[in-house]
Amino acid sequence: MKINGAWRAAREAAGLSPEIVPYTVRHTMATELITRGVPEIEVASLMGHAMPNLRTTGRYVHVRPDFLANARQAIEEVASAIDRVAARSMVNLNLRANSVLDSTAKDGSPMHKPQKTVGFLPDKDGGRNRD
Repeated sequence: MKINGAWRAAREAAGLSPEIVPYTVRHTMATELITRGVPEIEVASLMGHAMPNLRTTGRYVHVRPDFLANARQAIEEVASAIDRVAARSMVNLNLRANSVLDSTAKDGSPMHKPQKTVGFLPDKDGGRNRD
């Protein structure tokens, strides 16, 4: 018995639709194997594809609706973490730039002592450079 005849007999015995052909089974099996974590190189080998050409195997693998569920969940977790950090103030409002005079001297006179530098450091010629 030829392969097509054997396939038809098996399909009819299983009560499957005539639309189910070996090609359909190949696509389904490739998709299921990848979904279940079988490495692409193994799927390619089982399907008789040349190594390391996985592009051929990719034609048989179909994306399932939940394919990116783990990636989507991870992205949502990262976005939530960013939201939590963004809700906090990034600037310490109690710090002064070093060009601001501190007028809190005990005698009431302005103090000309530079305050802590934040975000910039003076360079050799008096300009400022980013940290």
